[in-house]
Amino acid sequence: MPRRHPIVHYGRHVRAVAARRFRHGPRLPGWGFAHEVVQSVMREQFARTGAPPAKVRRRIDAAAQVSPKRGCDIVWGDLEGVSSAMVAPRRRRTDRLMLYLHGGGYVFGSPRSHQVLLTGIAREAGGRVLALDYRLAPEHPCPAA
Repeated sequence: MPRRHPIVHYGRHVRAVAARRFRHGPRLPGWGFAHEVVQSVMREQFARTGAPPAKVRRRIDAAAQVSPKRGCDIVWGDLEGVSSAMVAPRRRRTDRLMLYLHGGGYVFGSPRSHQVLLTGIAREAGGRVLALDYRLAPEHPCPAA
């Protein structure tokens, strides 16, 4: 069976965000459509009590994959045993490198869930962004991250 694009699973969120943006505009200045769809999925997943964190993380990462990587290349790799993503604008200044540690309270988030933000940072700064996919709680309690 062919794999469906992740956006198929989030059509309800896409429609709701489109309707809300039509009536009220972006939730915050500068937020793109894809960013708002990911935020909508995250809000729903957080509201569902009892969902294991790993399942919520997978859904959030899948929802974030609908976003385009406008003008950037993303290389996934391993840095000293830690999964990482190097995001580089196609028009880059090679002398700039930023380290990005995603938010999520050490429970949620990954370079995949933050790729819209990472590509925006890389493009605007004109340099590469290194994002680490560090270990998260509750599977890895503090100070494991």
